[in-house]
Amino acid sequence: MDYLKRTVDQIARQLDVLGRSQKIAIALSAVIVAGSLIWLVNYSTAPVRVPVLDQSMSLDQIDAALTELRNQKIDAEKIGSRVYVNPEDRDKALLALNSADALPKDTSIGFAEYMADDDPFRPADENKWRRQVALATELGRVLESGDDVLSARVLFQDKSKRRIGAAASISPSASVQLKLKPGRAFDRQLVAGVCRFISGAVPGLEPHNVTVVDAATMRPFSLSSPEEALGEELLDQRKQNEHHITEKLMAALQSVPGVLVSVSVQLDASRRKTQTQDFGKPGIKSEDSTETSSDSGNGPAEAGVNANVGVALGGGQTKTTTRSEESHAEYYEGQLTKVENIEHAPFTLERATASIAIPRSFLVGIHRARYGEPADAAKLDEDPDFASIRDAEVARVRSTAMNILMSKDPADVDVTVFYDFSPESHELNTFPGGGEMVMAASDGGAGGYLRRYGMQGGVVALALISFLMMARLVRKSSDVVAAIMPPEKKAKRDEGSEEVLDVSTGPVGKAAASDGLLIGQEVDEETLRFTQLGDQISNMVTTDPETAAELIRRWVEADD
Repeated sequence: MDYLKRTVDQIARQLDVLGRSQKIAIALSAVIVAGSLIWLVNYSTAPVRVPVLDQSMSLDQIDAALTELRNQKIDAEKIGSRVYVNPEDRDKALLALNSADALPKDTSIGFAEYMADDDPFRPADENKWRRQVALATELGRVLESGDDVLSARVLFQDKSKRRIGAAASISPSASVQLKLKPGRAFDRQLVAGVCRFISGAVPGLEPHNVTVVDAATMRPFSLSSPEEALGEELLDQRKQNEHHITEKLMAALQSVPGVLVSVSVQLDASRRKTQTQDFGKPGIKSEDSTETSSDSGNGPAEAGVNANVGVALGGGQTKTTTRSEESHAEYYEGQLTKVENIEHAPFTLERATASIAIPRSFLVGIHRARYGEPADAAKLDEDPDFASIRDAEVARVRSTAMNILMSKDPADVDVTVFYDFSPESHELNTFPGGGEMVMAASDGGAGGYLRRYGMQGGVVALALISFLMMARLVRKSSDVVAAIMPPEKKAKRDEGSEEVLDVSTGPVGKAAASDGLLIGQEVDEETLRFTQLGDQISNMVTTDPETAAELIRRWVEADD
């Protein structure tokens, strides 16, 4: 502390003799040095990152990529228009983004940056071949970093023109040989991911032109062309819709045990765009109106004109009036007030129909619960109470299904009652319980119990037989050991005393437990005795070498 204090005092005395400009220069230099140290520390601690793809990505693509990488627990960040990760995570990030369909459709630009190794002194064909080999190696290495792939080899044919007599160009194609890890199998999702990944890295390569080959069986896998894929996708979409609606119906009809449900859907596979335009009321620009009116007629006739009449008559007067009116209006063009563009996506659900079958035993159970055992079971269908229960349940099931199908036509739901009888003509599940169909016995005797519990009884009998055979085997082994045991040791064993190794000069220690009784060895008594003694001596050499040496010395002296 004294040394530090003296150093600070010395620096303060030296600063006192400096001018203001010199102090400012020293302070600025200190700030620059401190800033440089802070920048160096930050630079040294910042991780080195590489771009997932060396090409620009849109904001939506970057957001989707960052979300997927965070879900996969991969450290990533956005720098400019690219996504950067740690170098060791780049291959894993590429596969994760490819599986989530978060990569750009055309990734050939990014891979071309990695493969840029052109030499102007090499021929153009050789440079192109080198780029193809390097790209194939890079793609194979990325595929091998996946969790399912053990090894991968990529070969592809780039786009080129025929030489003689053919103007059409050859479409690029690729072959991928994959060897999967033990326990993994090829599925549609794996093949589709590999085809999409390879086609995105090669310009002009379509996913259906990529063939994936199983290295173990040499079985090829590929995607269907767009013309063929429409039918397959339509079938898959129908299955998915039917399965989804069936699950909803089964969940809604859990109160009816043993109900049978079948659903059919009709999809619209076309893609359409509809534009609707609304115009406002047009205004009057100018309006003209013309009206014309004219009158014509004859006055009274003069006296004496009419024969034998001395006065003028007014009956001969006539008058005609003519009017015409014309109007003309000119309007402004109506203003466009609303434009609505509607895009109809493919595989839209147009109609769904369902066929539902209710077990008759369910209705019989409800009738018995309400009205007791019927007097005549054979004429139950003619009972008005049973008919009302049946009609009510059918209407309830149809209403539930129509609500799920969002249909207003009762013809879309067909509800029937089926006779769920056993081969002995006895009804199943006389009343719903636990959602299972309980089979009634055909009779009340031993036959019904045998059919109902025969399998369980057989398993119990097999277990008892195995136990008895094991006990008999243990007993025989005990008898064999007791027969070859010396009489004096058998007496000691019966008395419960500890076994002691007897020698001519006295005991040397307690013997360890021998092998289990179930080890079968066809040996005589002397061989068994020497085998047991050898095992005891081996254990004694390991645990107590001095005692073992003393025992061997006594045996040698006794033999002499």
